[in-house]
Amino acid sequence: MVATVIRAPKILGDRDLRLWQMKILDLAQDGKNVKKGEFIVQLDASQVMSGMREEEQNMEKQMADLNNAKIDSAVTLTNMREDIKNALLDLEYNKIDLEQSVYESEAYQRKAQMTYQKAENLIEKKRRDYKLEQNRLKMRVRRSADDVDRSTEMIEKFKEAMKAARITAPEDGIVILVKAGMVRNTAKTMMFPLMNSHRQLQRFLICQK
Repeated sequence: MVATVIRAPKILGDRDLRLWQMKILDLAQDGKNVKKGEFIVQLDASQVMSGMREEEQNMEKQMADLNNAKIDSAVTLTNMREDIKNALLDLEYNKIDLEQSVYESEAYQRKAQMTYQKAENLIEKKRRDYKLEQNRLKMRVRRSADDVDRSTEMIEKFKEAMKAARITAPEDGIVILVKAGMVRNTAKTMMFPLMNSHRQLQRFLICQK
């Protein structure tokens, strides 16, 4: 005779879900014959539902943040690229003025040279600023995307936990309720206690052939 002690699915003990306590709402009748997959225990999934709703609300906000980050990145970088193009045009005008200044006074030539150098320095600064801003915005988008991914993973865990709250028979057998400590590990007995609030219940559910 082989007895299999039924326990809550592993997902219900996932620390990320923080399901500190799940009450038993319904229980198969002691001595009932069950087929594999038939109802054994229904756990209270209200905490799971509450956690999933909260995570879904977080995800909506995170999706909005991600969308805003992408829009801000596109708009900001487009404006900065346009600014660099305009600065390059100014540099071309300053270059022409510098080339023509050979026909002007030395004072005008010095002024043209300084103006051209200043325009060159400005472009280099704008390019550095663009690169820094591009990296900053890229990190912002990445962080927002990571937040969305984490929420997506959490929601999937909650969905799995919702299904797991209904525990079914792992095999054909008879449901037997016994007090804690009455079942011992043997070569023919699998010990998997049903847990409640991470503490052993005062009785076990056993599917016994």
